Amino acid sequence: MIKIAERLRPFSHQAGIRFVLPMSSIAVQVFPTRLFFSDLEGKNASFHHDFDFRGPIKQFTAQLDLEKGHLCVFGFTQSGYMRYFLKAEKEGVVLEMDKPHPGRLSFPLAMTECRCEHRERLSLGEHKAQDWEEIKRRLDLKEIFPHWFALSHCMPGGQLSHPLLEECRSVIAKREKVKVLEAFESLFLASFEGVLVPRLIDLEYQGILPQGEIKGFPLPILTEGGKLIRSLFISEDQGAVGLLPCLPPEFHCGRMIGLKSSRGDFLDMEWTKKALRKVRIEATGEMALKLPKGIVSCRMKMGRTLEKLSVDKEGRVFLPAKKTIFLDRFS
Repeated sequence: MIKIAERLRPFSHQAGIRFVLPMSSIAVQVFPTRLFFSDLEGKNASFHHDFDFRGPIKQFTAQLDLEKGHLCVFGFTQSGYMRYFLKAEKEGVVLEMDKPHPGRLSFPLAMTECRCEHRERLSLGEHKAQDWEEIKRRLDLKEIFPHWFALSHCMPGGQLSHPLLEECRSVIAKREKVKVLEAFESLFLASFEGVLVPRLIDLEYQGILPQGEIKGFPLPILTEGGKLIRSLFISEDQGAVGLLPCLPPEFHCGRMIGLKSSRGDFLDMEWTKKALRKVRIEATGEMALKLPKGIVSCRMKMGRTLEKLSVDKEGRVFLPAKKTIFLDRFS
């Protein structure tokens, strides 16, 4: 069994940090006593909500729980501990006050319907504290990609013509593995603020985005970027599912679970030292699997049956129509 134990809960102690609420297009800027709301799709006017907390607020923390899909804000006011939650629902945004006095407040908004029936998960072997200011300072995509990928699964989709997205798409299509992270770093630096809140204008003016206005709304930077991240690890071409087709050399180990093919097959996989180690497949029928270059054989396990499979000239192995298949001993 291949599992990912890590729970994605990025947080910040910075007053004024921005988040995007899962299952919505709503961004919220969090201050100790005020919330600013804005719509990344432009369907709702911006507004704010004030609290009567008496400051200064000590140990102020805003945490985006990507497992439960809500934003939690907590700290110590001059009157004691406070904590509340923000989440998106079908009718709008809901604020649930937990302490000091339980209560519920709704902000009716025009919301784009967003479903998250199935979530794929990614881990790249990094387990540092998820303080977002430190993550941004380190600029290590092994830390950033799992959060980006997870958040992209629970956001409304859309299309956007964006030069940095196109650059990432181009290097992946050409299988230029050594250039992948450089392209994504530029996209991340220029096109995100706060905790993965997409933007069309580089407000730090870093000289990364070309001059000229990008037309549209920024949310597809997050969702289309998530699809591009996925394409580094799994692809589908001519009826074959490809594993690790464009793995950057920096991603020497990792796991992906819950991967779903276009026809409904489910895959989990693990790699170490840049080499595939384990694969678990729940297949809907006979299946062609394209393995990374250099692999000539592997072992297939079905129940108590063990069988050695040889890789053909195109790097493929063909799997029988069995529900659960395990592959290992790649050589």
